Amino acid sequence: MVLDTDRDGKVTVSEASKHSEPGLLRIGRGPQSERTREALRLVGGSKGEATLADYQTAGAALFRQIDSGGDGAISPQELTEYRQRPDTPEGAARIAAAEAVQKRQRELDEAVRQKQQEAEAARAGCAMPAPSPKAKVVLLSSHRAEALSSVAIGSAAMGSQDAVVHAGRINVEPGDEPLYVVISTYAAMIWQFSGAVDRVERLAMNSLMTGPNSGDEKLPPLVGATGLSRDKISFFARSNCFGYFSEIPSRESVQAVAAVREATGQEAFKVFTAPSVLGFSIPSGKVETLVDPHPKMVIIEDDPGTLHIEGNPADFIVRTGPRRPHDDLDYYWPGGLVKFDPKSVVAGLPVQTYEVFPQEAGLVQLLESGALKQNRAGEYVVQKKTRFPAGLHGGHSVKFLVPRGVPVPDGDPGHSCVIVEETRESKGATC
Repeated sequence: MVLDTDRDGKVTVSEASKHSEPGLLRIGRGPQSERTREALRLVGGSKGEATLADYQTAGAALFRQIDSGGDGAISPQELTEYRQRPDTPEGAARIAAAEAVQKRQRELDEAVRQKQQEAEAARAGCAMPAPSPKAKVVLLSSHRAEALSSVAIGSAAMGSQDAVVHAGRINVEPGDEPLYVVISTYAAMIWQFSGAVDRVERLAMNSLMTGPNSGDEKLPPLVGATGLSRDKISFFARSNCFGYFSEIPSRESVQAVAAVREATGQEAFKVFTAPSVLGFSIPSGKVETLVDPHPKMVIIEDDPGTLHIEGNPADFIVRTGPRRPHDDLDYYWPGGLVKFDPKSVVAGLPVQTYEVFPQEAGLVQLLESGALKQNRAGEYVVQKKTRFPAGLHGGHSVKFLVPRGVPVPDGDPGHSCVIVEETRESKGATC
């Protein structure tokens, strides 16, 4: 009766709402407010008010529903059974809550199942056969090689003609113990095996590059090898089986060693790395390179009328005019262009010869074929239908001029500037 604020013998929705206002019994969200809502629900609430007689009549009817034994008393058992009925508010709420819990549990179970499937797929894509008891695991890693490949890896749909593939050497030294060789690089690679190749029991290769200047951990790496039979080579379905590293020790090297241990069940016998290599000798780990990893400092002092150079200028290049692709090819790729027969390369993806060789090798090729000519400013003038060399990004970017009536080359110019006379367009990051 305390809810009947106007003392008219009725409790209305309006009166009930007043209990949520500050200063009125402070029970807006307390027991009295909830009892008001329950009373209105009990009598139906359609007319928006409840009299004491309405409330008593509805209460008596509810009592008879709960008193299933009809003895005029409600036992705890009868009350429990009533609350469990689905046609009661409490029963409906209980069923809804149970269904919500079951639904949430099914969602959690499904999330766990999906994660398990993803983990199993990742493990399956990174699986390597167990080494034989006598085999020694050798782990090699490098950022890049110092030679370019004449063949691309991957399908046309993957943009293989726009992806740069490097070429490196693996010299297998004489010995009795079989070798389990694992190689991981940043760049797409073809490894040329030579020497005592019969020692190689298994080769597993990985690269972070899976497409043109890009890497997708869910795609297979762009790797291949020559000098070994296919039955000795394992290819990964994903490029994130383990990463490359260019320093030991480092976080990346520790992770790679752990991944190889988990995959092979054996600790690596030797672990070697170099930022840039022409090739490795195994199992000694000797690095063959044409790039000085510790270049000597060269100091240039310009006095009036005199130029002093102190230090070893053997690797010092002074450009006094436009860049020439032959010079850039020697600078960026001291190992040159390695020409492969596509049939000799064992890879997990299709192998085909580049239509135009990558980077500076491609620029030289197009100049020699007459598809390009270089003007006095060093710009490349397109002469006929052709294709941009792959990998013209960063320091490899150049400037192309496309005269009126000449088709714009196919492929990806990378960061290079492309000026089209026909449309007066300038495209590229370096224009």
